[in-house]
Parts: sequence; structure tokens; C-alpha cells
Amino acid sequence: MSNAPTQPVQPAQPVDQPGLQSLSKSFEPAALEAHWGPAWEQSGLYEPTLDAAKPSFAVQLPPPNVT
Repeated sequence: MSNAPTQPVQPAQPVDQPGLQSLSKSFEPAALEAHWGPAWEQSGLYEPTLDAAKPSFAVQLPPPNVT
């Protein structure tokens, strides 16, 4: 036996907010960085933490595409 509804489920109504109807062609981070950057810096988010009790790890990145 299935618990699926017998009638089609109606989709949720779209959120009516300005600017959500279209997307920019490119992402411009300057406004977001100006707003959040100082808070992230002040919170110490970018400070490295070294804990000898934790295992080390490495991330191998592919070489740049040289053509």
C-alpha cells in the first residue's frame, strides 16, 4: 500500500519579493564582501588553527591549465 496522495499536489506559491524574478548574468561579490567581510575577520574565521591531536591532511589541486 502506498501513502502517496491520490490527487496531484499543488506546487508552493512563489515568494513575492523584488529581485527574485530574474538573476544577474554574473556574480558581483563586492557588496556581500563589504557587508560580511569585517564581521568574518573580527570573529577570527580566517585564523588558522593547529591542533597536534588532530590528523593532518593535504588537498591536492590539479595544475593550472597551461595552453
